[in-house]
Amino acid sequence: LETCVQEKWKVLAPEYQAKIKGHTQRLLNGLLANPKSYADNKQLIIKLNSIIVAVAKHDWPSKWPTFIQDLVKASMASDTICSNTLDIIKGISEEVFDYSKNNLTSSKVVDLKTQLHTELRAIYTLCMGKLGGCFEADGSGVQVQARPFVARILDLFKRIIHWMPVQVVFDTRLLMALMRCFQDRKLSG
Repeated sequence: LETCVQEKWKVLAPEYQAKIKGHTQRLLNGLLANPKSYADNKQLIIKLNSIIVAVAKHDWPSKWPTFIQDLVKASMASDTICSNTLDIIKGISEEVFDYSKNNLTSSKVVDLKTQLHTELRAIYTLCMGKLGGCFEADGSGVQVQARPFVARILDLFKRIIHWMPVQVVFDTRLLMALMRCFQDRKLSG
C-alpha cells in the first residue's frame, strides 16, 4: 500500500485515493484507541504513519488543507493519539526538510515548507499545551509517567527547531519549558 501511494497516487481515481486515505485513518485510529493496542501494534502503526505521510506529501495542502489541524484536533483525545501525531509531524518534517531532494519537485518542497511554517503555531501550541501538564507540581522535574511523552516532544522539537522562526524559539515559553526538561536528569542523560 505504501508503494502504491508513493508511486501511483496521482494515477489513482479520486474515489480510490479517498478510500485508501480513509481506510488508513480508520485502521490507525482503531490501533490508537488505547495504550495497550498502541504498544502491541507499534510496527503496524509505524507503517500506517508512513502511508499517512506519503498521502500528505501528495495531497497537502492543496487537496488536504486540514491535515495538520486534523492531527492537532485528534491529539486532544488522548496522549496516545498525541504521541502518534508527533511521530507523523516528525515524519512529514523529515520528508520535507531532509529527504525531499530525491522524491519531491522543488515547487512541491516550497509548498510544503510554506505550509509547515503556516501550521507551526498549531504544532507549537499542541506541544506546549501537552508539555505544560507533564511537570511535577512542586517544580522538581517531569512526572515519571510523562517522561517518554516529554522525550517524544523534545525529539520533535529537535527535528523542527532548525526551520522554526527565531522569534518562536526566543519569544515564547519554549525556552523555559526546555530548560525545565533538561534540568530533569532522567531526560537529559
